[in-house]
Amino acid sequence: MTPSRFLALVLLCACASSAAPSVQLSDQWPAQAGDYRDVSRKWTRHGRQHSSPDAHGNIIDQTIDVFATFKSPEWRAAYVRFRAERNKLPASEVEALTARQKTDAQQGYEVMLLVATYDRRLNDLQKGARSVWRVALVDATGAEIVASEIKRDRRPRSEIAADYPDLADFYEPYVARFPHSVDLLRPDAHRFSLKVTSAQAGVELVWADRTAAR
Repeated sequence: MTPSRFLALVLLCACASSAAPSVQLSDQWPAQAGDYRDVSRKWTRHGRQHSSPDAHGNIIDQTIDVFATFKSPEWRAAYVRFRAERNKLPASEVEALTARQKTDAQQGYEVMLLVATYDRRLNDLQKGARSVWRVALVDATGAEIVASEIKRDRRPRSEIAADYPDLADFYEPYVARFPHSVDLLRPDAHRFSLKVTSAQAGVELVWADRTAAR
């Protein structure tokens, strides 16, 4: 790959990020749950990138392709509604599911990751500090929250795909958890991002409230 081709790929990723839908940064549970598909699309970001050239200008194929869904309170409320309608849950189970989702939201940030890599042996995010990839949330000031836990989602793939339709062949599903060490959803922050990086490649996915930033 030529340097100009690599630069074009980087610019393509940047353009895709800038076109991402705006979100409202809030840690408050919404008064009314939205449509799950619409809300999930709003809170999902996609990025793909090849590795950067080494010192000799050679490209080491370490392509990474990531879909990331940030489980905001808005997303969690829509998910409860989706599961309740899809599984025809009784009121008692809907109440219990809502309570679990609220508890999970209070305990830390959670991101659903669908990840594909050029070399499937490098798709090892579950190894944590031993993985070739570093996963971190970053606030508008540059403060980072490194993932405290990343686990493979072991549910049947058909069940995962029902919740996350972007799941396709060669993608591994992960659940990444982060402590509340930085307040990402404070209204004055306007944006935060997720970085999935290695020594040779990486993506940065951005969630922004562009209306509030004006």
